[in-house]
Amino acid sequence: MSFDTGADASRRTRRRFLALVGGTTALTFAGGARAESGDGVTTTDVTIDSFDGTEIAATLYEPQGGSQPAMLLTHGYGLNRTLSPLVQGRAAMYARNGYVTLTYDSRGFGESGGQVNINGPKEVKDAQTLITWLGGRENVLTDGPDDPRIGMDGTSYGGGIQLNAAAAEARGDGVPESDDRLDALVPRWAWHDLTYSLAPNGVIKRNWALLLTLAGAGGSHLVGDDALDFIRGQSPKLYEILIEGLLENELSTGAKAYLDARSPSQDVADITTPALFIHGWPDTLFTPNEAIWNANGLGDTDHRLVLTDGGHSLEAISLTTLEHEEFADEKALAWIDTHLRGEGQSDLPPVTFYEMQSSQWRTADGLPPSNAAPRTLSLTDATEEATTWVANSVVPSSTSQLFPVNGDSPVASADFDFPITEPTELMGSPTLRLAVDPAGPETRLFAKLYRVTSDGTERLIDNQVTPLLVEGDGVTTATVEMVAFQRRFDPGETLRLTVTTTDAAFQPSRTSVGATIYHSDRHPSTLDVPVVGNADTGN
Repeated sequence: MSFDTGADASRRTRRRFLALVGGTTALTFAGGARAESGDGVTTTDVTIDSFDGTEIAATLYEPQGGSQPAMLLTHGYGLNRTLSPLVQGRAAMYARNGYVTLTYDSRGFGESGGQVNINGPKEVKDAQTLITWLGGRENVLTDGPDDPRIGMDGTSYGGGIQLNAAAAEARGDGVPESDDRLDALVPRWAWHDLTYSLAPNGVIKRNWALLLTLAGAGGSHLVGDDALDFIRGQSPKLYEILIEGLLENELSTGAKAYLDARSPSQDVADITTPALFIHGWPDTLFTPNEAIWNANGLGDTDHRLVLTDGGHSLEAISLTTLEHEEFADEKALAWIDTHLRGEGQSDLPPVTFYEMQSSQWRTADGLPPSNAAPRTLSLTDATEEATTWVANSVVPSSTSQLFPVNGDSPVASADFDFPITEPTELMGSPTLRLAVDPAGPETRLFAKLYRVTSDGTERLIDNQVTPLLVEGDGVTTATVEMVAFQRRFDPGETLRLTVTTTDAAFQPSRTSVGATIYHSDRHPSTLDVPVVGNADTGN
């Protein structure tokens, strides 16, 4: 009689769990198995020892021919190189086009060892070690010792690691051979500031926080036969941040420091690697603002921005169309060819974006474009009252009744309408300034923008919500940058600002029964919108 022990038992347990949560493809551990596809690309599963001895599971895609540039790819959070069709499809694309391509399971996921730490210092050193490994292969074109001609591509978790690794390489940090070796990046759906991503303006994205923790637990490797052991694949710090955040209704100083250390916002200005940012307008985890901030943060470093219909969605986890994926892949390959092969210049303008209404691709010289100017809309013009009371719907109704609205029953939301009198295009990030008197130590408000058609149909723009956390006594003016968008409005339509006290995706206030929103000459509340050209909102 024999027993499974050690790493072999752990891997078998992981496979059983992955099968239960939806894995349909058997995972393979490094063993040198080779396969050749019909297009002449040979694939080999390999195991690479990282800087600390941790085994990183990878697959090498090798095209025919002599020395070629290389590509490095990894997967989204909770997945692995085998379960992610995006990783496999893109690896095949690059290999067919003559790139030696390495895909790998990020630390703690799939068949790789170690513990998940959200692209922290260890994950960065893993990526740098893989760059070194590729630089030592005879069929990889190099620019010097341990310095392959190399680019990276990847979505979400696979996008964030690119920026963190590029910043470390630019500074010469991490592994000893680090020396600004990355030559091109394609970060897709990547974050800029994880604190903002998970708790924008101090309000926790409850649903995303829970979903990501569960996805990470399900995809991280199991360490024993106990069904609960799967949670050990992620760093205990991640569970601490989640539980503490939900209990305290805010991120602690320690949690912010942990997330900041894994955010490109801290050192994006250090990056010297050309980057093509691909993002989605309706991404509600990493909103398009984060891609804009990353792109702007690169300064004079060559960069472009492509905005599609895809992105993280609570409804579908990841939402994009095949057409948009193919469009993005085409642009990504051209970007990589330009910077790794020197084959002409990528013809991409500064911004390429998908216009939802016309179902067409358009271009701009920036976001907002240079011909856009902020137009200030006063909430005073949208109501005859000097104040609007909104009640927190999570408090008992008997308490809410103590705070009537102009003699009427309390409401959990308020609408401010701005009629459109001539053709108008808005493109960029609005700025909202609300004069608020919270009824309690703090209150949370949620701002949403709608396009209301002439027949009264109301459509939330890109499903985006911007939270505000207002603290203190008396009237306080809270200023917040709302989520960037692009929309055209026809005469007879309306831009509607809705302010609510709760939103299902976020943590509500536990200490406030509501708030009074002021919109008077003494305490003005305004919405600045980026208007393209000379269009007028009529207000």
